[in-house]
Amino acid sequence: QILYNAIRYSQSAALAKWSQWASVRLDLLPETLCLLLAQFQANAPVHSIQHTLFELESAGLHVTLSEPDSASFPVNSRNLSGGMLKLSKLEDRPFASGTPAQVHGAVLGGQKVVVKVGHPCVETELLLDFELLRRAATIIHNWIPSLRWLNAPSTVSQFEAAMSGQCDLSQEAHHLSVFKYNFRRKSSWISFPQVIFASPAVLIESFEPGELATEVAKRGLEMDRPEAHFIIARGE
Repeated sequence: QILYNAIRYSQSAALAKWSQWASVRLDLLPETLCLLLAQFQANAPVHSIQHTLFELESAGLHVTLSEPDSASFPVNSRNLSGGMLKLSKLEDRPFASGTPAQVHGAVLGGQKVVVKVGHPCVETELLLDFELLRRAATIIHNWIPSLRWLNAPSTVSQFEAAMSGQCDLSQEAHHLSVFKYNFRRKSSWISFPQVIFASPAVLIESFEPGELATEVAKRGLEMDRPEAHFIIARGE
């Protein structure tokens, strides 16, 4: 609880991202700690609807408030296929928030979609976080010989490299398309969101039901290893 509170109150984007990774490592960390850290998967600090609208407009989306007291924001722009995109009923409160961005629900062509918008100054915050983490890792490595086996500076560098591109949502859209292609042979039992619009700060995609990775990891621990391997290999 102390570790969770420290990360929560620090408002560190890097530590929040580490928490998301650690929350699924039930093989390394206590289950109680993993369940606490799992809250960072969808309950990270949120930004205002004003910033969301600002980013949509900055991405070239023409945003208008249909009614003064309504949470519906018609948006007109062009999607990846070149057609006109008309987004409506954008929810003013996000239903999930992660480290680099938060997610709002909306409607497109009568179907529910998700609008992912980057948090303000998240890239600058990450740069500052990793500078502090590098200095702390160097101190630990140089002054605590018993912990040198951890190779803390290298660990921080690897984590920074993995995080460096996550602030650009257009990269996430590209990776999602590659991920979908690589799993195309398992499309009968697994689905991926369809990218509709992408820019560095905005990602609009189809809504797909799912569950937190922590829940999947917990079920995996309850299975025998051969059974888990069979499910992964066969998709059944």
